[in-house]
Amino acid sequence: MEWIIVLVLCGLLLVIAEIFLPGGILGLVGAGCLVAAAVMSFQEFGPAGGAMFTMAEIAVGALVILQAVRWIPNTRLGKGLVLGAAVEGSAPSKDNEDLLGREGVAITQLRPAGAASIDGRRHDVVTEGSLIEAGTPLKVIAVEGMRVVVRPRQGNNAEKKG
Repeated sequence: MEWIIVLVLCGLLLVIAEIFLPGGILGLVGAGCLVAAAVMSFQEFGPAGGAMFTMAEIAVGALVILQAVRWIPNTRLGKGLVLGAAVEGSAPSKDNEDLLGREGVAITQLRPAGAASIDGRRHDVVTEGSLIEAGTPLKVIAVEGMRVVVRPRQGNNAEKKG
């Protein structure tokens, strides 16, 4: 009987630890302890007693785990493990399709990636593979999702030098 209780307590502690320290191993070992306790209860108490013990184990286990999830984040240790505030920010704009055919200027050297000013806004851009100096007038030739592809504008001095 003592081993059954020890297995249940160890199993619950390991499953609770798995909630806050993910990786899978602790949860699997904890579940194994709980299953072993259920099997031992059938051997110790017979079919009826084992079934009652297993149902009680499941009910108590669920209550203990729910309470731990509520209680642990409020402890000093839990506050270090749980994110308290929402992470704010915004995703990059996905409205790059309207840049196709627009013109701008390279802010940084593009080798082949860099930044360009297009319609007064900074955008991350890539070239077709060539090096483009900062200050070179550009034209957007393709937009592939978040990727904006540019080339030097026709008839500018930078292209005539090369």
